[in-house]
Amino acid sequence: TMYDKKINEIYLMFAKETIGKILKSSEKYPNLYEEWGELITKLTLEAVDNVSPWFKDLKDSMDINEYIKIKTISYSDKSLSRVIDGYAFQKNVCTKKMKTKIENPSILLLDCGLDSKRNDSIQMPNILTQEPAYLEILRKKIEAIRPKVIVVNKNASHKLQEEFNSDKMDISLVINVKSSSLQKIARCTKTYVLPSADLVNKETLLGNCALFHVEKIKTFQGKDSSKQNLIKTNEYNLMIFEGCGSLLYNTILLSGRDKEELKEIKRLMKTSILKSIHDLHLQKYLLKYFNVDIFQATDNTNSNGLIDDDSKRNSNEI
Repeated sequence: TMYDKKINEIYLMFAKETIGKILKSSEKYPNLYEEWGELITKLTLEAVDNVSPWFKDLKDSMDINEYIKIKTISYSDKSLSRVIDGYAFQKNVCTKKMKTKIENPSILLLDCGLDSKRNDSIQMPNILTQEPAYLEILRKKIEAIRPKVIVVNKNASHKLQEEFNSDKMDISLVINVKSSSLQKIARCTKTYVLPSADLVNKETLLGNCALFHVEKIKTFQGKDSSKQNLIKTNEYNLMIFEGCGSLLYNTILLSGRDKEELKEIKRLMKTSILKSIHDLHLQKYLLKYFNVDIFQATDNTNSNGLIDDDSKRNSNEI
């Protein structure tokens, strides 16, 4: 409608102005707005519009930063910069034979390992002699629910890795993933993280997304590149769970030649830009919900996009 169109125009106007002011405030990089303004505006608006925390059901925080990750990548240009509807982090599958691209995968998340080192609360005498039997039990449990991707917090036995590599099971395994990352993947894929593999059964809820894949990125090898092992390999493995459609989590990828400049942009986005634009986003929906007379409201707004206090008092007096 004409009303919605006008609301969106006002929202876009204030968003561009707000992002511009924040980028121009950088003392270290005074040209950030000229070089990055349009792209940062596009990515921020897309990410904020596609994340909707569930305050009531999930008891989510009001801090939008908890649900939008910013991932910087040293690269030859900005072409990798985009918004991912899901979660992305540096990781690869545990063996070269495992698939690195799966459409509509079923996903099992475990905050433990897949080996004979079991939970302390569950005792098994003579664990070394019974390890083969225990691993076979785990294999059968996993085979029964048929996940295509398994992500675990610790390691996995070589025996199970071989089983997962087989044509019969054909499972991509990801090991040594932080608990915090597991929780974010669970949020994106609408499932939960099991604390122990012993809890896997036929009723276990598997996560899902439109696409699981690992992108191999040639990192930029300049004076601003990382001094870690990436220099030797010249390759960066970015694991992505995307197409989640949950409106619960997004990842913003930022790529560029200057690593320090990317750090500054990330800092400004985390400390100011995302919060400010999310506030504007909420105000936009409040205006629509209360059917505010925007033609009058736009004449009485301050630089932050809020209705001036004087205008509020005058309207109350009337």
